Amino acid sequence: MVNYRRRPAAALTSAALRVAALLRHLAELRLLRHSGPQRTEWHPTGTQLAPHHRDVVRLLNGFGYQSPEERCVMYRVIKIAAVIAAMLVAPVATAHEFKIKDFEFIHPWTREPAPGIKDVPVYMVLRNKAPTEDRIIAVSSPFATNAELRAGKANGEGQIGAIPIAGNATVELDADRPHILLRGLIEPLDGYQYFPLTLTFERAGQMEIEVYVEEAN
Repeated sequence: MVNYRRRPAAALTSAALRVAALLRHLAELRLLRHSGPQRTEWHPTGTQLAPHHRDVVRLLNGFGYQSPEERCVMYRVIKIAAVIAAMLVAPVATAHEFKIKDFEFIHPWTREPAPGIKDVPVYMVLRNKAPTEDRIIAVSSPFATNAELRAGKANGEGQIGAIPIAGNATVELDADRPHILLRGLIEPLDGYQYFPLTLTFERAGQMEIEVYVEEAN
């Protein structure tokens, strides 16, 4: 079973850990071999690295020096690490999307509840790429005692029997429209974690996705 509570805390944290691991790995490889004051050769493993990774290795080999030139190298390392982090964050931040059968679930999310709050809404954008209409008729999560389909604010937010998704259409589940409400949380929801949610469609059957918990305001 997937341990959802111990997934990476956040996109930024995940990216930072990956950058740190990359830099540490490159440093430990010791891919540069010095054969003289004016000559530097690559270890055979180093020749297999991408050019931008070899640049990082060159910079890492400057950490032990104290001259003004080598101190500038340390600054360049920081800049390269920031660029790598930005490159890693971009795909992670936009990857929270699920494509199952004819449906796309875009950024399912909820807000980290305040202490003592046991009911939380779940929102998302849902796209039906099939030509025929389908309906969400049930929802459940192991993190709550039950889950309900709810109307939007304008309609009193009462419980409803289904949420229709027209064929070749995109709908947004939010506070002003039909959405999902988890009742009686049995597991705490902390900011930046994910938890499983199962939606049952009238025609397409059950589909499991992951809901992202955004930090409290």
